[in-house]
Amino acid sequence: MLGGAWFRDWFGDENECCAEDFIPHALQEFREQLGISVQPLNVVASLQKDCIPQYRIGHYKILEYLDEYLGSSPLPLHLTGSSYRGVSVNDCVLNGKLTAEQVLAEIEENTLIQCRA
Repeated sequence: MLGGAWFRDWFGDENECCAEDFIPHALQEFREQLGISVQPLNVVASLQKDCIPQYRIGHYKILEYLDEYLGSSPLPLHLTGSSYRGVSVNDCVLNGKLTAEQVLAEIEENTLIQCRA
């Protein structure tokens, strides 16, 4: 991934660029950051415009409210995904895992409570 908030500063107007323009930059980053200097046999590049959302100011306050509301509600509902806590694939995988663990813990707790009753 190249660009982001600094896209215009680094590459200019996104409407005047094509995906192939970025291949030399990506290969240079491979050389500098990963020590990969072998020329690839094939390179595929795509230009994704406005693909990573930016949260609005106060987003965390909305999440705090939702967490509090859902935590005190009998609703069996959990929210996860890029709309909530991190837009990257890594964030989504981590938060999916954490949500699954939370659901499993709640199921175990409810099972124990039912067994005791």
